[in-house]
Amino acid sequence: MKLKSVCAIVEALNTAKVRYLVVGGLAVAAHGYLRFTGDVDLVIQLEPDNIRRAFEVLYMLEYRPAMPVTAEQFADAGNRDRWTREEGMRTLQFGSDDHRDTPVIVFAQDPFDFDREYEAALRKSLFDRIEVRIVTLPTLITMKEADDCREDRIDAEYLRMILDDHENPDVPRDEQDYAWSLATWEGNCRDQMRRWAELPLKLTIKALEDMEKTIRNLQAGLPAKKKRKGESMIVIASPQRFAPSFFNGKVNS
Repeated sequence: MKLKSVCAIVEALNTAKVRYLVVGGLAVAAHGYLRFTGDVDLVIQLEPDNIRRAFEVLYMLEYRPAMPVTAEQFADAGNRDRWTREEGMRTLQFGSDDHRDTPVIVFAQDPFDFDREYEAALRKSLFDRIEVRIVTLPTLITMKEADDCREDRIDAEYLRMILDDHENPDVPRDEQDYAWSLATWEGNCRDQMRRWAELPLKLTIKALEDMEKTIRNLQAGLPAKKKRKGESMIVIASPQRFAPSFFNGKVNS
């Protein structure tokens, strides 16, 4: 995933007044749980005009669907129902030679009430001028729990920790209790995710980009990028689930 590609995608969608919501791994990261992801997953409002605008934007950015599907065909609900029923097609993936590291995945069916989620969405800005709407945390958890996939179950586990913090913001956390909480794996993890959730979206995406570079270097047997002063790597669950932390020189063990 590349920051410049994500910016190009969401700015073009916004300019064309496409109604969409970010879901998937980028939404997971925006809510506070950072783990590797390379795709931009989108739920767009499945109205014909909105679909046509979305396809026009993607084509303008040189994105092409993995299957030979036109905007008119995708805008036909009967076609989408048949593809889902007969071919198990839940999403349509787009790739671009200009944005090779940032595939776009568009859902073929509504996984939730779009209008309700659109109004309730988490809103974050990229470079002040680009607003991004991200699916709400409870709905993201529901989506993750509906998929019988190990990675989605792990996502849901961490997202539930974040939701618990949101629903219980008034739990007393005096200095001593807070310090003791950081001595546990879960306490440290919760603290880290609170900090990630507060980051501007551009820093979250930049961290994902850096994470991808590091993973590629590790796979190629190259040394990871030298750490800057005050920067550390945290590992959650596996070597693929880590991120640099940029929190005023605070080093996490």
